[in-house]
Amino acid sequence: MTTVYTYSQSLFKELQQHILSEGNQIFSIPHLELFGEKDGAINFFDITSLTTVSLQPNMSTYFGEKLLYGLNNDYRLIIEEKFAQDALKLFRHNISEIEALEPFTQKDELDTPEEKNKKRKLIIDLSENEVEKCASYIESNLVGQSLFKKRFIEEIKHFQTFNKLGTQKILSIFLLGKSGVGKTEVGRLLHNFLDPESKLIKINFGNYSSKDALNTLIGSPKGYIGSETGELNEKLSRSNSGIIIIDEFEKADEKIFNFFLELLEDGKFTNTQSVEFDLNGFIIIFTSNLTRSGYEKIILPELQSRFDFVCDFSTLTREEKENYVIDKLNSMIINYNNVFEKKIPEISIISDVEIDVNRFDNMRNLNAEIRKLLIKKIDNK
Repeated sequence: MTTVYTYSQSLFKELQQHILSEGNQIFSIPHLELFGEKDGAINFFDITSLTTVSLQPNMSTYFGEKLLYGLNNDYRLIIEEKFAQDALKLFRHNISEIEALEPFTQKDELDTPEEKNKKRKLIIDLSENEVEKCASYIESNLVGQSLFKKRFIEEIKHFQTFNKLGTQKILSIFLLGKSGVGKTEVGRLLHNFLDPESKLIKINFGNYSSKDALNTLIGSPKGYIGSETGELNEKLSRSNSGIIIIDEFEKADEKIFNFFLELLEDGKFTNTQSVEFDLNGFIIIFTSNLTRSGYEKIILPELQSRFDFVCDFSTLTREEKENYVIDKLNSMIINYNNVFEKKIPEISIISDVEIDVNRFDNMRNLNAEIRKLLIKKIDNK
């Protein structure tokens, strides 16, 4: 896997002259056979034509993938910037990320109005009115957790203030509690409010069992056999979301704890490929199934001091679960009635629902039961 560097079409001649003046070589597919190895030279391979040809209907990517696999470390891939995302999709097994080839790009000047509107939207950019709307959105869509909802809006306002003063780069929230009580849902709701069209940045440390987990997170050093880019790097590069969800944080090892210790302090990190990621204005939500006593025992004390807001999520009350079942089921019924001719009547009281909410503390399991009930109502109609 490698990086492809972008350039502006209007600056191609300057780029070409620069490469040749440095004693290096630049070529594309039509000139491939004309270039041999040159001692001490770096070969810049322009894959623009390779990409545009592969985009044609009924064209296979086999030739391009085979060619890219055969290149050694003395080759650098470059591409006209407007085709970069196409190349990443076509040759995803060969190309890991995209970077601008400064100063031969005019990306900011060439952005269309639509592209400019897709810039990362952060919680610090919200107006006072938008913050209130965000709080209302969380209040309406997060079941229970009244303590968190009350504190959350305060934390957002404090974050906006201290971020402008330059004393707080990241808002870090640590949520404790049993599985399925809404911890991860907080991050999803914030993401959906800020930028629902962007990809959610979510990492689960339950999948990080290797001793080289930090390499999996931010990439392995050059020459190291394994992950080259890192899950966090890739997801940050491919999303405009200003929200990061870190699930099952207690399962991380000490190296990852130390990584976040520095990240929450500095607001940025540099991956193993020497690329800096600035997370100023981000919200990072850490979740764990730990109890408060478990949290204090397992999480390093110096790391605990970096978290801005630690909150225990409680199991929902019977009334909260009953209200949730009614709202969720009616929402699904309305969607069903809008799609299908066969109509299902909405429900008004919990006694009309064949679900014993006392059996469920995990909301995921309760959602599965609600779906079963909807199917039963459809079948009996």
